[in-house]
Amino acid sequence: MLFGKLLPREGNFFEMFNQHAERIVAAARAFSQLVANYNDPHLREQYNRDVDNAERAADRVTHDVNRMIHKTFITPIDRDQIHKLINTMDDVCDLIQDSAETMALYDVRQVNEEITRLTDLSVKCCERVKDAVALISKLADPASAEAALKTCEEIDRLESDADRVMRSAMSKLFARDRNDPHLREQYNRDVDNAERAADRVTHDVNRMIHKTFITPIDRDQIHTLINTMDDVADLIQDSAETMALYDVRQVNDEITRLTDLSVKCCERVKDAVALISKLADPACAEAALKTCEEIDRLESDADRVMRSAMSKLFREEPDVREVIKMKAVYELLETITDKCEDVANVIEGIVLENS
Repeated sequence: MLFGKLLPREGNFFEMFNQHAERIVAAARAFSQLVANYNDPHLREQYNRDVDNAERAADRVTHDVNRMIHKTFITPIDRDQIHKLINTMDDVCDLIQDSAETMALYDVRQVNEEITRLTDLSVKCCERVKDAVALISKLADPASAEAALKTCEEIDRLESDADRVMRSAMSKLFARDRNDPHLREQYNRDVDNAERAADRVTHDVNRMIHKTFITPIDRDQIHTLINTMDDVADLIQDSAETMALYDVRQVNDEITRLTDLSVKCCERVKDAVALISKLADPACAEAALKTCEEIDRLESDADRVMRSAMSKLFREEPDVREVIKMKAVYELLETITDKCEDVANVIEGIVLENS
């Protein structure tokens, strides 16, 4: 640790991070102006060009950073973190450009309240990203480190707000007169509570990774495992909310079978995770690997059920709206098992390296 601080550090990575963050904000604000002036074709074209220009400028910064990673002997922070940060930031710019292009290509005729609210939240998120990135070079100062964490928490809250707006918009899009049963609402709340509890555990683990000098297993594996497990909880919540918001009136055999397979996968994930702390025992290591194999078989079963369901849906359902809704539900439920398989793959790696 001390030796690392004494060695020379090369490359103006922090400056380039800030340059890229400025391009993100420029693209976001240009898109906001595009939305605000959507009824004026000339202004719309102008702001579309501004978005494109900001995205191309961000691409150049990303390219320069990725080249510099390979030419710099000692980087100011971990080179994998540099690579992941700059490319994830570039994804933000790409998505802003995709949004602008999609509105043009799909011939969106007018901007509604939901698009405006989502745009405003996107701009705020991009501005907070710029603020957080500017603090990375000052992390030796505890106040700056704390400010960076608070800014990241604010981004998380903004993302949750955008998620709610999007779900409300989708509900409005597919809405019909309905009277949801009380039990459905109760179990939806139970899913939400479980997902929020899982989020808190994920947050605690990610913070602990950076505060722990020696971890019981590789810290990258800890990070990947906890975040992939959190993805499972997110997908379960997404499935429940999608069924409510898309006004799914009745549950068919395919939804029931995919749900059963998802529950079995989650139960096997719990069993496999419980064995990680006992890998010194060869019997436990073997049991963990067999449990991971079972998760893989369940995922394959879910894949077959989903394909059969899709085939039946496109052959027999005449209502296009029902096709859109049921397709989304099938895909989400099957993705739960996909993500459980991802968890199993991480656990297999941990077992093989630590037993």
